[in-house]
Amino acid sequence: MRGCKQWILNGLILVASSGIGFSANAPATMVPFRLHEHLIVVQGSIGDLHELSFAIDTGSSFTIVNTKVGQKLGLKSRETVEVSAWGTRVKMKKVVLPELRMGALYFQSIPARLAKLPRVGGGRVDALIGLDLLKKTNFTIDFTSKQITFGPTEDLKDSITFYPNFPFLAVKIFVEGRPVWLQLDTGASGVVLFRDKVKDKLPMRRSKDLGVFLAPAGIGRRQKVYLRSVLMGQTRWEELPAYLLDQQGSTFNERIVGNLGIATLDLKRIQFDFDNHRISWER
Repeated sequence: MRGCKQWILNGLILVASSGIGFSANAPATMVPFRLHEHLIVVQGSIGDLHELSFAIDTGSSFTIVNTKVGQKLGLKSRETVEVSAWGTRVKMKKVVLPELRMGALYFQSIPARLAKLPRVGGGRVDALIGLDLLKKTNFTIDFTSKQITFGPTEDLKDSITFYPNFPFLAVKIFVEGRPVWLQLDTGASGVVLFRDKVKDKLPMRRSKDLGVFLAPAGIGRRQKVYLRSVLMGQTRWEELPAYLLDQQGSTFNERIVGNLGIATLDLKRIQFDFDNHRISWER
């Protein structure tokens, strides 16, 4: 479960960032992306640093920049903040980015955090673009053409509502008819469930695949499981693999029992409509 091991920070950051200057005059702009394993990576720039690699990460509520990039930009930290992360505290430095560009999208004076970001799939990641920026415009991820279209959305085959009052995308799915609340996360490799939240109430088929993963609190245990008859909107998956983690889940909202990585859903397109608080997709 390499994605969980390297990107366990995703989904833990549950702090909404402050207002952001934003300028995007074009009605729609397309930006090509490439996949670093499960991560959706686009090229962009911060200040006078160009051809940087940005991971599109709905699992982070704010934008996180690699510390090496921060050093090159000469960013001065105003303060250090502590973030609750699975029973421990993670320290990050608060900075303000002068400007950030992705295609025709242009952001100014962006509050961000500095953290050490690992390499994934042999490629570097210079920043995680979090919901603080992503929610400023609707966007569609097309896995067939490997393009992200920022701007107006269209009606796709199936859709569900997400709840806008959280600093993350909380969605409800059903497992064998039972409702399950998860955080929809473009930065996660699959489905992650927290054992302390599930408490054996969720039906699943457990395997003998046991292992460990790295987390802010240290080494955690995980077990591979399978969720049967998964329903999201009107789309059904007969079985989805998942990982049950012994590490403590976030206490931000007790109903959220884990993360749903879109990489495991095998979708052709998925779109995020922040105007109407809807996520729609085509499989």
